[in-house]
Amino acid sequence: MVTDLDILGGTTSTIIPLRDEQRYLFDLQGYVILRQVVPQVLLASANSAMERLEALTDEQLPSASGAGVPAYAVEPVHLEHP
Repeated sequence: MVTDLDILGGTTSTIIPLRDEQRYLFDLQGYVILRQVVPQVLLASANSAMERLEALTDEQLPSASGAGVPAYAVEPVHLEHP
């Protein structure tokens, strides 16, 4: 089924179903690469944000606990449930 959809800033795109090869690769790898789906300006902005995050030291990263501890260093909480 092909449908028009409003995505990312009001641009209209056409939805095209995955080909059999794409479905197979998704089942095998857990992801599928869709080229030319996200506008270049949005990709550039996301890449720039990631580069800024990658340049931070552990102490500069936002913390999950709010106490300056990197989010990945916080111990997980295990909840008992019935």
